[in-house]
Order: sequence, then C-alpha cells, then structure tokens
Amino acid sequence: MAELRGLSRTWRSGADVDVRPTSDRALVIGFGNPLREDDGIGWQAAELLQGKVPEGLAEIVCCHQLTPELAMQLETASLTIFLDASLEQAAGEVVCRPIHPEDGGASSHHLSPGQLLQFTRHLTGITPSAFLITGGAFRMNLGHRLTEIGEKTAQRMAEVAATAISLTT
Repeated sequence: MAELRGLSRTWRSGADVDVRPTSDRALVIGFGNPLREDDGIGWQAAELLQGKVPEGLAEIVCCHQLTPELAMQLETASLTIFLDASLEQAAGEVVCRPIHPEDGGASSHHLSPGQLLQFTRHLTGITPSAFLITGGAFRMNLGHRLTEIGEKTAQRMAEVAATAISLTT
C-alpha cells in the first residue's frame, strides 16, 4: 500500500492555491454492472465498506457508470476513492493508484475517473485528491452474483479503501 503513504487532505486548484474541501468525509464511488458477475466488484466493495468505516466518515455511492452529475460531490469530499472491476489485471489482483485529471474523449453519459476529475476541475477550479482501486475480474457474463474470486477481491478492495479513509480522516 505504498500508494497510500502520501495521502494529503490538501486539494489543488487550477491556480495552484490550496483549497480545502467543505467536508471531512471521503467520497467512495463503486461502479460497474452488478448484473454481469464480476463487473459488480466495485459495487460489492462499496457495500462491504459501509461496515468497515465509522458512520459519517464516508459517503458511499454505487452507480453503473461515472457521470458529470457526480462532479459536485467530488468538490466537497476530503478524498475520493473509485472502486471498479478490471479485465486488464489478473483475476483477484487488487491495485490502488492515484488518479489525475485527463483530457479528451469524454461523453455526456459516462466518464473515466480521470475525466470526471477534469470535469470537476473545469466546473469548480478544484482538483480533488483521488485514488482508483481496481479488482481483477474472473468473468463478466450475465449473472447477478460475483464469482468466488470476485467476492474475495471485493473484500480486499474494501479493506484497501478503509485503510485509505483511516489515513486521511
């Protein structure tokens, strides 16, 4: 968890002026499709996280995809954590990495975490501190349950997210 060691509560504005969030709460966004087996890992990790952090330390949101409407929630959070499944890493592997604003290719219907950060910066002048925690998916077929590997992966993702929240609040 070396990625979590440098967490800071300071946000950066576009003008390189320190801007403080208006809340001490972290924002956790679990996203994906819970009707496609392990594509629901992010949702499951977010739901598991609710039992791991004290009430009031985190706002937890589950959604199918990241949309521009989430930008205002990012503006006020002390830290934003995105939880998602990945087919680009080994099944069961959990990776945590910082996210930075990214330009280009944004749709009005769905965004990547970096595009959502860029959209937030464009609207508010604030670049929130953010991490993406991904879990390697085993299978993403039609089905409303995670695979056994997916269940274990979601649990590990929730543990990493809880650690990040405890280090920043």
